[in-house]
Amino acid sequence: MVMRRNKRGWIRVLEAFIALAFILGIITAVNINSKEIVENKFSSIISDAENNLLISIEKNDSLRAEILSVGEIPVESGESGFPDGSYNLLLEKTPQNMECKLKICSPTTICSLSNPPEKKEIYVENAIIFSSQEEYNPLKLSIFCWKK
Repeated sequence: MVMRRNKRGWIRVLEAFIALAFILGIITAVNINSKEIVENKFSSIISDAENNLLISIEKNDSLRAEILSVGEIPVESGESGFPDGSYNLLLEKTPQNMECKLKICSPTTICSLSNPPEKKEIYVENAIIFSSQEEYNPLKLSIFCWKK
């Protein structure tokens, strides 16, 4: 007596396995894309916050003068010699879920934090600060922000 195997049963099991793998693949792809969208949105928020702060400083004559009168550069916010007005504006305009620092340096040098946070993505924007068109003695103001 010869036993016949039920081929339909194996084909249905194979179809179910392929369908399950396909569904899991779609769920994984959607999950990865949603994480990228959230990160892109956050980097856009940080960039906007940084640019708004730099523009506020650029347009304010007293803050510009305060930055240009700094004695020794480079100097970071929180250090002695950093202008109080710019530091207070930084504290006022920094969103609660972020930490930010300002640094004043020469326009010809690379501005970097002296003690950057470990294992954080740091977003940086720069602006050149000068007093007027007649007097050109510029300084670079950099802002560094990261998630708390």
